[in-house]
Amino acid sequence: MNRAFDCGNYKDFRSMCSLGEICPNRAIQIMNETGTNIQNVPFLDQAVTICKKEDTDLLSLLSDHHSHVNRNLRSISHNVPTFGSKVQSVIDEWPYELTVDELFHVPEKVKSFDYSDAIQCNQMVKDLGSGMLQLEECVSENDDDLYDEIRKMQSECLNCCNEIDRNQGLLTSISEEYDPRLYSILMDLSTRQKPFFVDCEGEDKLLSLARSNTCKEIPDKVSDLFLNSVFIPNMIQKEVEYNKAVLDTLKQDVRGKQLILSELKTKVPEKKSTFQVQNPIESFLRLLVREEPQEKDSITYESSSDEEGSDVGGEEQHDVTIGAEVDAGRYEHLPKGELDVSKEEEIDTALKELNTPADQDLDARSEISELSELSEEPVKQKGGGQYELSFY
Repeated sequence: MNRAFDCGNYKDFRSMCSLGEICPNRAIQIMNETGTNIQNVPFLDQAVTICKKEDTDLLSLLSDHHSHVNRNLRSISHNVPTFGSKVQSVIDEWPYELTVDELFHVPEKVKSFDYSDAIQCNQMVKDLGSGMLQLEECVSENDDDLYDEIRKMQSECLNCCNEIDRNQGLLTSISEEYDPRLYSILMDLSTRQKPFFVDCEGEDKLLSLARSNTCKEIPDKVSDLFLNSVFIPNMIQKEVEYNKAVLDTLKQDVRGKQLILSELKTKVPEKKSTFQVQNPIESFLRLLVREEPQEKDSITYESSSDEEGSDVGGEEQHDVTIGAEVDAGRYEHLPKGELDVSKEEEIDTALKELNTPADQDLDARSEISELSELSEEPVKQKGGGQYELSFY
């Protein structure tokens, strides 16, 4: 290992990956300050330690390191023509139409995933759990606002699902950055050591001297550098799948709550209907008193007499119809059951007095009888004989 690098430093750790000095398939040898003891630390454990130190996440660290590995390989292929031609010859051995630049693809912008968004989704699911407990109390207390609370919880569940879907979509886009076809070629290149990329048969001595100077840019552990192009993306894919699984678990929890709310909503009316029992005395009084015909309406009477039976009984039989004139002899019946305002006030006063103590019962009964007599007061016909109107 190159002792010039500090494995605890973010940039040094990244440079060591870019040169093949460290690789995920073997432990990192870290010496203590006195140099008397060497500790073997797994690559992933050291990466997590650096993430905590630099306040970053593992997915961002791995993505950044992979980008620098590919950038270094592409730079070597451009600066050392022999290296680029040897790599292309290996690519041609596979049934894939790829170039060296496509093999060592470097995205313009490294996609990152903010772990705080996943933590926020987890908190939203916890809040939904608390809301479900409060909703349970509303159901047990038969709260009038139960329907509105259900609608509110459904809206919160929908917002939570949308946030989870957004994060899952971002993780999927990160996973799609890595082409599985490249892994086969990179694994093949990792079996080739540095001499494979340096030696050229039948080359002139002068050209060989010039080539040897340019080949110094090729790392001694170039095979491990190719392995980093395979192992680090594999670690990225694993981390992506882990986060997607966590988010999927949260989504299943939210969907379970949505099913419960949907079933509960079908059993709860949107608005409770109120049923009021009417006072029987009040109903009786309102039947007695009817609205008197208004003066502006002309009252017509249609009378029919039985000519054959009028002489025998000495009394005439009449059919009386009270109505308002409407358009050329047509009549519209007045609505029944509507009280005059003054009569309404008298009834309300009488009902209030019905609730007075027992010593005032006599006065209340006398007023009720007076109201009854008012309702039975005869209505006289304008012009013609006198007729008593009754609704019974």
